[in-house]
Amino acid sequence: MFKLNNEIQIPEIGLGVYKMEAGKEMNDAVKYAYQSGYRLYDTAQMYKNEQSLGDALKENKIPREDIFLISFCKENDIQIMAWGPLLRGNLENKKIEQIAEKYKKTTAQLLLRWNIEQEIIPIPKSKNKQRLQQNMDVFDFEIMKEDMEELNRMNENHRTSFDPLTFDF
Repeated sequence: MFKLNNEIQIPEIGLGVYKMEAGKEMNDAVKYAYQSGYRLYDTAQMYKNEQSLGDALKENKIPREDIFLISFCKENDIQIMAWGPLLRGNLENKKIEQIAEKYKKTTAQLLLRWNIEQEIIPIPKSKNKQRLQQNMDVFDFEIMKEDMEELNRMNENHRTSFDPLTFDF
């Protein structure tokens, strides 16, 4: 857990629901995510699925006090997460693969852990039960300093979507 400036604790990883379909797709993803240990769900008005997320939480009988919805952070100008931390699945990089193998993890798991170790909350999107579980399997290792430095040197400032500073919401 990370501690916010108001002493509230927030989970270190969350589920992104951008472009997730209302109904069964959302319901199943929320159910599998909750079963896997997710307690943070990222949504936004522009996703147009806030109601569906709420319905899925209610249908799966997930108590509101058990989860952390990111709307609180937005309302309080707290910027704390990485949207699309897995480059929308474009993870082919030999060096990252080599580092991940060293820890017996997938490249996705390595990159999620990299975010967490920098106190950035990754919000990967998935509706696949196995990947949801895999994404939560990042708390049993730490990345060694030299590997963190290697990963940090790979920064390309690459965007997978619009620039939030210039996008017309």
